[in-house]
Amino acid sequence: MKHRGQVQAIQRFEKAFGTGVLVLDQLPKWVKVGIGNKLVKPKICIISAVCPDYEIANGKFTYRNMGDGLPHTAARHLEFIKQTLPILASAGITFEYHMTLADTEFDLPMIVKHLAGGNPQLFQEKCQKSCEKLMDYAKESDAPLVSCERFTSVFPDWFEQYHKSLQILADNPISQGSVSSEAWSRVPLYRAMAGREITIDYSREMVVRQRAQYMAWGECATRRFGDSLIMINHLTPNLEFINHPAMRRDRPRIPIIKLPISTMPAS
Repeated sequence: MKHRGQVQAIQRFEKAFGTGVLVLDQLPKWVKVGIGNKLVKPKICIISAVCPDYEIANGKFTYRNMGDGLPHTAARHLEFIKQTLPILASAGITFEYHMTLADTEFDLPMIVKHLAGGNPQLFQEKCQKSCEKLMDYAKESDAPLVSCERFTSVFPDWFEQYHKSLQILADNPISQGSVSSEAWSRVPLYRAMAGREITIDYSREMVVRQRAQYMAWGECATRRFGDSLIMINHLTPNLEFINHPAMRRDRPRIPIIKLPISTMPAS
């Protein structure tokens, strides 16, 4: 049975989604229920997954270059967290907030050539510097960020789970049905990231790759942060793969808070 303070925390947490600078999409019922179940645990872990410091112009991603500063998505996540976590703290809910930064494109030659001069090590170094600057910024702005680490650093079994996810997708022909339609819609994104024209086959490979990354993230994050995990992410069709049945098995789904941020490039 929930304590009165926990019930109030859930109610206030839901109310926060419709106020403030960031207005979230209406949460599905299963996400609200999932968050409610987490809030009765001794401590919850709220984990953001954010992009590297890809170039932004007029609030839109351009992918013309990549920096080592504060990534746009990460700054938006911190803005939301600074509004929301005090609500939980005031209701006596114990929490931790962490960021994980996707450095997982370092092995894609076209993207690395476009954004890091063909140097995979430089790509990851830029991601690492962004993590360090995010920690400094959080401290200066009094944001309750406990850690910020790259995917391939914070998750020691990242590559194992990623390749396992790829195999699961390859063995499931039903999941291939939506790949082609999604690939066509995401050609502008992958073309911008590569800095050149791409084939539809390349886009299909990227769709499958990113689905597998989200599957791997869900498994790795659960192992690293525990079952009290709540995820924050930007808008993407890949989010459903966080809770892929082959990875979650008999465990409850990870509640996902979707911030209204698009990583699609400016047209």
